[in-house]
Amino acid sequence: MNNSMFLPSLWPYDDNTKVAVALVEGEGTGVFLMNLHIVDLSRMQEILYESPVSYLDSHLESQIDDGIVTLRFPDQTVTLDMRESNPDNLFEQAGYGGIVKYYLEGDTLYADVSIQVSPAVIPGYVTLRYSFVDDQYRIDQMDFFLYEDS
Repeated sequence: MNNSMFLPSLWPYDDNTKVAVALVEGEGTGVFLMNLHIVDLSRMQEILYESPVSYLDSHLESQIDDGIVTLRFPDQTVTLDMRESNPDNLFEQAGYGGIVKYYLEGDTLYADVSIQVSPAVIPGYVTLRYSFVDDQYRIDQMDFFLYEDS
């Protein structure tokens, strides 16, 4: 994407032996997509990481029925009452993947993925924490947060 508002971000970490390069590949109404490249500077090799969207495909079950949203994660179940929104506009299941953001805290990599329940309602997001296992970054923790709590 050729947009000077979203220049690539370089995040050196792990005593400057690795660098994460974040590229904004799409943005607009309800969309913010980042692509991440992690490079081991000592070997000049890209390090693979688990896709947060693919991870959610196998670790999130959702149901939306009569304005009640149920999100089931392996260690957490969240129920949201969305009856004040127009229930006719709610999806049958929660959607995700339109907003994906990566960031580092110290030497720990995270991804935030927004959860959408209608074309205009995004009540919260999932934070996925990565750990370095077998020469790649694997997701080892997942937590859901409401936007009103952040």
